[in-house]
Amino acid sequence: MRNGLYILLIAFLAGSLSAVRTENRILEGFNTFNKGEFRDVGITHDGKLFPSPSLTEFAKLPSPIVWETALMGDGSLIVSTGNNGTVYRVLADGESEVLFQPEESLSRALVVDEKGRVYIGTSPKGRIYRILEDGSSELFFDPTELYIWDMVIGPDGYLYVATGGRGKIYKLSLSYRLGEDVSPLYEASETHINTIAFNANGELVIGTGPGGNLYKVSPDGESVEGLFHAGAEEVKGIYPQADGSVVFSTFSTKSSGASDSSSNDSNNNSQNPFQFTVFANDLPEYNGLMRLDPEGNLETIWSLNPHKIFSVYPLETGEWFIGSGTNGRLFKVKDPFNWSNLLTVPSGGEITQIVPMAEAGGYYVIASNPARIYTMRNEVSTTSRYTSEVVDVGKTVKWGNLRYLSVNGTFENHVTVSTRTGNIEDPNRSWSDWSPLNGRSIVSNNSRFIQYRLDISAESPGVQRVQIFYQEQNLAPRIGQIRILPGAYRMYTAPKPSQTVTFTKVFQAGSNDLDLGTNRVPQLILEKEEAAVTAVWMPSDPNRDRMLYDLFVRKVGDEDWILAAKEINEPLYAMDIRGLEEGFYQLKIVAKDKLDNTAEDALTFEKASDPFLIDFTSPAVMVESIEIVGRSANVKVSVEDRFGVIERTYYSLNGENLQRAIPTDGLFDAELEQFDIQFSELELGTYSLIMQAYDENGNVGISTSNFIIE
Repeated sequence: MRNGLYILLIAFLAGSLSAVRTENRILEGFNTFNKGEFRDVGITHDGKLFPSPSLTEFAKLPSPIVWETALMGDGSLIVSTGNNGTVYRVLADGESEVLFQPEESLSRALVVDEKGRVYIGTSPKGRIYRILEDGSSELFFDPTELYIWDMVIGPDGYLYVATGGRGKIYKLSLSYRLGEDVSPLYEASETHINTIAFNANGELVIGTGPGGNLYKVSPDGESVEGLFHAGAEEVKGIYPQADGSVVFSTFSTKSSGASDSSSNDSNNNSQNPFQFTVFANDLPEYNGLMRLDPEGNLETIWSLNPHKIFSVYPLETGEWFIGSGTNGRLFKVKDPFNWSNLLTVPSGGEITQIVPMAEAGGYYVIASNPARIYTMRNEVSTTSRYTSEVVDVGKTVKWGNLRYLSVNGTFENHVTVSTRTGNIEDPNRSWSDWSPLNGRSIVSNNSRFIQYRLDISAESPGVQRVQIFYQEQNLAPRIGQIRILPGAYRMYTAPKPSQTVTFTKVFQAGSNDLDLGTNRVPQLILEKEEAAVTAVWMPSDPNRDRMLYDLFVRKVGDEDWILAAKEINEPLYAMDIRGLEEGFYQLKIVAKDKLDNTAEDALTFEKASDPFLIDFTSPAVMVESIEIVGRSANVKVSVEDRFGVIERTYYSLNGENLQRAIPTDGLFDAELEQFDIQFSELELGTYSLIMQAYDENGNVGISTSNFIIE
């Protein structure tokens, strides 16, 4: 049997054995829920949705990027921005005013001293401006470097400045006067010193780029110790710990920037190194929060591809707030196996800073692209809402129940669920409106696509799984190819070879995706070669219903079909043809899906085969003449069959091996064929000629004749 038919039978059997009319889609896990939209809803690393702290928009800023923010004693915020470098004061009511406008396009660094004076570090012409208590401003420091990346007031009361273009650290007294000579405290071999911080011993810990190197520098700048090479584009943040360890964050992109083009200052004309820390569209080379202990051992606290870390804030509990550049996500992290996506800012973009509010337990969450400032308080939001991604079930269905499993493992009614549906993938105005469930029943229109929305109360433990039930619209079965095989076959289904499932595959695949090797492989076995034909057909059902088949037969030219078999359950039927008249016949197969449908919904489909020949008569082989000329013989033979085309003919002279005979026109393509067989150089004596001819149905005709060479 041909391989194509074998494959078709496998496809049929696998589909029919798994027929299920009511189906369901289980939605669970971080990767699934993470594709939805969050409003005051968080998600744990293992995919549990929960109501998160309330997030309220506090202020909008005209500039797109916020770099640094500082909380002033009067409760106002000082905000330094990018693109035009404007520095804003955001008042307690959320209104903003321009505090300072530098000549430079980027106000990248910001620090406030004990007197409330604000120091602004700008780029790409590296300068430091100071805004005095009365609101006036002055140029405080004007080094030769292009970039001021970071500033910090040390435990000794001095201002420490990290620069880029040439990676240096300056130590300035707060009484420093513009123009006074000052030498760098430390000069790095790298192009940029991106961030600096003091440890408990009063030493400077610095992060550089490119390469993401971490160093420790003595207070006098004379001693330097290399701590770690991260391999990232930059060390973005440094957070020395009381036990002597250093927590730091790294940042990388695939695009060239400071790490590639700024190592040589003369090549810095076409690209600004600060640009690569603004957008997070490229996949990271490496982005993470790490801890380096005093012995030099490295531990990854958190890393999640493709999230780039834009901001970090340490909590007193030993946990960390991490702001990412992928859709404005705020994470709360304890360790690599215990973290959650706490919330998502509505404006998206990047969370560039997290600043504690004056009141205990509150935080400002600052986002860029666009620039927004939000307040986050400890109280869980009373309006937590999660909206799923669009779920595609592949065809128009009738929706059933939707049920959800709470975080504590029970099916409770603590969440308000709504759905909307449509037949276009994009939820446009052709979709239905949002409709709440009726109990557990989905009341939205029958469709192919669905979204669900969870309104989670503050008292709710959250949701860890959503299950949507649906029923396909019954569609008629189909019959594809029909083939008629000579002989009687039966179907045998051999078990598939045993299959192993790896431990990791259990966790990577969905519960419905694991193939445990339970299907069987169909094969056809020939039981009888003569007086039988076997019909084999390729059925399919859009709903994967089980099918029954009625088989009818008729002779070509007759009007009525005769029932040959009723409600067989395999796509194969062997038929005894003894007693039938010779001639061309057709089979008709009627497929029915009533096993998996009600009588009202059941459908049928019928298809007739191409005509096939039932032929018992052997070809007639006639030796028309034998002409002897000397020692040569010219034999003319005709072969004729009543129904079938002559397929092949052989001859044997005096019992020698059969030799193929070719028709005079060179083709076996008709019911009557003529042959002209030449023998020469024959010895004297009597010869016996046997002719054999086969028609296309395997019937054989034989003729024997004699001639003498004298």
